[in-house]
Amino acid sequence: MRHKTWQYLIDWTSSMTRKHGGGTVIDKSGKRWDWGQALTRDVYGADWMNSPDLDRVNDIPDNEPAPPELVMAARNWESGTVPKWVKGVVQR
Repeated sequence: MRHKTWQYLIDWTSSMTRKHGGGTVIDKSGKRWDWGQALTRDVYGADWMNSPDLDRVNDIPDNEPAPPELVMAARNWESGTVPKWVKGVVQR
C-alpha cells in the first residue's frame, strides 16, 4: 500500500494542474515544467535529473514515507509560497 505522503504528492500534482487550468510552470529562463518536475526542481535544483539525492528518492519503497523536503515544498507552494526561480504559470 502506498504511504500517505506519496499519495499526497500525487494528489498535489493533479490538484495544482487543475487549479491552474492544466497549465505548466515556467521559470525565469522560459523553460516549462509540469507540476511534478517543478516540485522536484524546487527541491533538488535545476539539474535535478542528475541529482544523487533524487536517485535515493527513487529507491524509497512506496510503503515508506516520501522525503519530508518534498512534502514541505509542496505544502509551501500550495499555501502560496512560490519559489524564487518561478516566473509564472502558462495556461494551456
